[in-house]
Amino acid sequence: VVRAMAWAESSWRQGHVGDYEDDPNLCVGGHAVPCPTSFGLLQLKHIFRPGSWPNSQQHTAFNVDYGLAYIRGCFEGWVSYLREDGYRPGDLAGCLGWHYSGQWRDGESLEYIQRVQRRLDEQPWTRL
Repeated sequence: VVRAMAWAESSWRQGHVGDYEDDPNLCVGGHAVPCPTSFGLLQLKHIFRPGSWPNSQQHTAFNVDYGLAYIRGCFEGWVSYLREDGYRPGDLAGCLGWHYSGQWRDGESLEYIQRVQRRLDEQPWTRL
């Protein structure tokens, strides 16, 4: 699943940056607008994962550990603000979608879940 996420997020490239924004207040690291707000293998978005940058861009292990810690917390039931949206512990797919969109099973998260599932079925990392 993590490999499928990495492929869906960054095509397996730790140096990948994305989610460009035009607000200079969202820029880090000397980037000018439009500036990236997501970094690394799992595309950690620094505005939703405060303190993750610059390590999320510079270190693969940090990027993956940090991203998966949030998903694990979701899986264990520790994201209490989602409960009003139908969130239940143990829903790995739902937690993957939350990682992407920040919402519980909204349109963006469902699309992301499908994208990760396609990558899981295709296993493109086996052809690197």
